[in-house]
Amino acid sequence: MPCGMDKNGSFGDSARDVSGNKPEHAMPSLTREAGESLTAFLLAPVPRREIPPVIKRAAGMKTQAVGLFLFGLFFLVLGGVFTWIFFPYNLRKDWQLDRSHLVTTGRVSEAEKSNMSINETPVYRYAFEFTASESGEVVQGVCYTTGRAWNKGDKVGVLYIEGNPSTARIEGSRLSAGSVATLFVLIFPLVGAIIVVVSIHVPLRRQWMLKNGMVGEFRVRKIVSTNVKINKQLRYRAECERVDDAMDDGVYSYASHASGKIKYLRALESSGRAVFGLYDPRDRGAKRRKLELPEAWFM
Repeated sequence: MPCGMDKNGSFGDSARDVSGNKPEHAMPSLTREAGESLTAFLLAPVPRREIPPVIKRAAGMKTQAVGLFLFGLFFLVLGGVFTWIFFPYNLRKDWQLDRSHLVTTGRVSEAEKSNMSINETPVYRYAFEFTASESGEVVQGVCYTTGRAWNKGDKVGVLYIEGNPSTARIEGSRLSAGSVATLFVLIFPLVGAIIVVVSIHVPLRRQWMLKNGMVGEFRVRKIVSTNVKINKQLRYRAECERVDDAMDDGVYSYASHASGKIKYLRALESSGRAVFGLYDPRDRGAKRRKLELPEAWFM
């Protein structure tokens, strides 16, 4: 039985470590109702059926997931709009022209400022025409530059693909309003999509763990900071060891950025108290196994 549990199997206010001394960090405690509900649920045979509402609320399986999903959806939609506006759709044709092309002389028939700017510099649109050398066909095309380069009526060098003169541009221009530099806009929908996937995956995995995860007793061995920040808060990882199975020498980790949970983890480290943890039996053999500490959800 974990050190923080009383004789009835519920979580009490553990204010002393395994040696009977007061720990450096005061141990946060659960309410009696939450402790008894959590203990009874975790000790139930697997697969556990109905998850008590008090545990669902603490695990944030609805509220946190919905908030994260909406945040990710906002990034996805906003990023999609920016991608639609700035993405260089003809980049592949530009690369084809860079690899192989013929050169001829053409004339600028239109030169106008577009609705796009890159780094506060206007993007200009040019309509041009030229005569394909091998066929004598008069071809019209459109290209772009960041900043004005030519005026209407200017004679210019034109690059085009042999046998396909419709793929052409003025030397020193590009075929899309957006440039290679604007590819960074893909980051926004990508981040949004990742957040949406995580918002769906995390609560589903947590629900699976609650119903099917194996219960063990764990002690926090050390707490290390990561390089990840969430909402400007540094994420910490608690590395835990199994204390109820001497044959299991694997490293289990639980990570969080929430200040209440970090305080709880530091109190566990200081007191040496063992707590119930949920782990996925399918992870056996992994270098570091993910751990859920249900008691931490209430902090």
